[in-house]
Amino acid sequence: MGDHSLNTIHFAKTDEYQRTVGFLYGLQMFGIKLGLENIGTLCRLLDNPHRAFPVIHIAGTNGKGSTAAMIASVLMSAGMRVGLYTSPHLVDFTERISVNGVSIGREEVVQFVRRTHSEIERLRVTFFEATTAMAFRHFAEKGVDLAVVEVGMGGRLDATNIVEPLLTVITGIAADHTEYLGASLREIASEKAGIIKTGIPVLLGPCPEEGREVIERTAREQRAPLTSLTSEMVTDIRFENLQEMNFRYRSKGFEKENWWTGLVGRCQAWNAALAVETACALKEAGWNGVTEDTVQHGLVHVRNQTGLRARLEHVIDKGIVLDVAHNPDGMAHLFGTFASVFDTRQTTLVCGIQRSKSLLDIADVIVAYPWKQVVTASSSHPDALPAQVFADVLEAKGIRTVRVKAETGSLVRFIAELRGDVLICGSHFLVGDVLKEKNFRTSTKSIDN
Repeated sequence: MGDHSLNTIHFAKTDEYQRTVGFLYGLQMFGIKLGLENIGTLCRLLDNPHRAFPVIHIAGTNGKGSTAAMIASVLMSAGMRVGLYTSPHLVDFTERISVNGVSIGREEVVQFVRRTHSEIERLRVTFFEATTAMAFRHFAEKGVDLAVVEVGMGGRLDATNIVEPLLTVITGIAADHTEYLGASLREIASEKAGIIKTGIPVLLGPCPEEGREVIERTAREQRAPLTSLTSEMVTDIRFENLQEMNFRYRSKGFEKENWWTGLVGRCQAWNAALAVETACALKEAGWNGVTEDTVQHGLVHVRNQTGLRARLEHVIDKGIVLDVAHNPDGMAHLFGTFASVFDTRQTTLVCGIQRSKSLLDIADVIVAYPWKQVVTASSSHPDALPAQVFADVLEAKGIRTVRVKAETGSLVRFIAELRGDVLICGSHFLVGDVLKEKNFRTSTKSIDN
């Protein structure tokens, strides 16, 4: 009798959580509404939780999530209590908000929405605005020492931009979300430069010159000290598998030049260098516990400490690699890194993208490599590009494709029957669908450095 009652309570709580998340997703009907008025009002009603802790604010076209996770991991290794806010999630909504690698509890999500339900509806708050306010409130309640906050899209009018950061990080500039941010790199850079605040230090990762010029000009106008990294500053990038990478980078604050990280690829070396510079900035500002050893530990153990997934994630004994690269620039870097470890001629590429992405440019990146076969698929997301449409474009470029039904179960069953290596990419939503269906265990070879 007691066990039955406990199970009933468990299912009731699960149902309430699912209804709560359904309510939040329903806020998508208000669309993507760029601007700070709503989030400002909602946070004022919550006693401005975003002012209760220092923030490292991160924008950029690609690498935001990886860089945010690396920075959070480095600070955790230094003994800090660190909040991490990223988007989108892969399997469960709670992944977006975590403290020291522990996701917000489902009951805490329910309680927040109960508390703010009427204000959310009255203000016509969007999904991302509500989620951002939830993250800020959670971090304040948990008493974090510092929060690492990733911009959702753009920067200037993104809901996260109500923070007054300790440090601003921009990972790089490339084409994405052009319907909202503009078609040119200058326009996109201008939106991302909108998170630069007067007098607040800025770190900039490698990016094209036209984007860099915009960031540099904005930093000068805001009298914000700028540390600008170029690709030439990160050298001797070496890896033989997808579990560990070695690179050289000389920072401003550490004598150490030879670094290891648990994420692999040229872009991840750049992201790691940004994490090193972030640590240098905090050390210079007097934050205790930040040393070369703690930085190295955080870079190596980023996956385990933060739960970061689907960044060239290699599934043990299955020959499956998962990655959330979803635009031409990101996929070009992904394929280049993958091809240096695997033979693409023996690899099945499974790819599904969103309708808003640069279809022709992505197709050009795909056809540049000799794949064993290419499989087009659609995720469960309502804005997923139909697999048939994607296949038609690829076949017009001479690539024979296999199309898989949109049902996730069909895709996972198809993947299970494949022989040889498999690379799954194209969107967070496609990778998330696969992970929901099958709890893949990843290779987590430890590195003693």
